[in-house]
Amino acid sequence: MKKIITLLALVFYLNAYAQTASEYFKSGYNKSANGDYKGSIQDFTKAIELGYTPLDEVYCNRGVSKKLLGDYYGAIKDCSKAIELNPKDDMAYNSRGNAKDALKDYKGAILDHTKSIEINPKEAGYYYNRGGS
Repeated sequence: MKKIITLLALVFYLNAYAQTASEYFKSGYNKSANGDYKGSIQDFTKAIELGYTPLDEVYCNRGVSKKLLGDYYGAIKDCSKAIELNPKDDMAYNSRGNAKDALKDYKGAILDHTKSIEINPKEAGYYYNRGGS
């Protein structure tokens, strides 16, 4: 009986301190904002594993962190997944375009930036990014 009570207490303790998908997403976002891109990728990955929604948002943010670390192919893969999940995700198109630009795939970058503009024509940064590609 003591073992059962001890085990239940341990399970309760672990559950009480377990982070939720939303907490991992917020932590990843904050780490990225503070330049800890490796830490943000770990937290975004955990948020994905725990079922964070909207899922396209976490894939896009993880892609941005990968791009900032120089993992352009990883960034493209994550942003493509975000677009697959939500074809109206203008930020994912823009971020994927930035990664393509870094790889000197200027035609692909321009296509992605154009798509982000089609979805959200009020975002001036998208025009700037397209012009830079």
